[in-house]
Amino acid sequence: LKYRVDQPSRGYDFFHQLEYSPTKKFAIQLRYRNKLKQLNDESANSGINNLSDNVFSTTRFSARFKIDNVWEYSFRVELTSEYKSNKHIGNGTLIAQDIFFHPMGKSYSVNCRYAVFNCPQFDTRIYQYENDVQGAFSIPFYYGTGSRFYTNFNYKISRGLTFSVRYAISWFNANPTSSENSEIKLQLKAILR
Repeated sequence: LKYRVDQPSRGYDFFHQLEYSPTKKFAIQLRYRNKLKQLNDESANSGINNLSDNVFSTTRFSARFKIDNVWEYSFRVELTSEYKSNKHIGNGTLIAQDIFFHPMGKSYSVNCRYAVFNCPQFDTRIYQYENDVQGAFSIPFYYGTGSRFYTNFNYKISRGLTFSVRYAISWFNANPTSSENSEIKLQLKAILR
């Protein structure tokens, strides 16, 4: 028994991933996942929750390539679908682009991401790993309709002192108004020897 499952249930999880990297500077990836979870059938009028078969599928295509020794670019397209008792419930879509700037021999580096998403149902939300300040991580989920931008800046002040800043903002298109949510992280890391 667990959240949204009031009796013993069954399911499966199928995951497959193909990667192709013809050179050190270019790689593409195709990922497919299909899973069945039995959840409470909340449409039933009886006091006992019967279970219904919910099938979730995710397809992701991503590519990453080094433009030169300084610039790197990647993009990702991800699609999710949900079916409940063989009836289509909804889809989720995400398109994201990343750019990395890390000049050799310099004491600074920058990376940015811009993503557009359309995931109207909560069960079709999409989780994405995001680069963060050192020692922290961020895996937000994209739900609703909108876009998200974040950037990281790292600067090595001296041999044992590094300054990092991360800024992220999300815009949500909820008719008739839109809203936004932003965050900022500052980090000063000192290594004493």
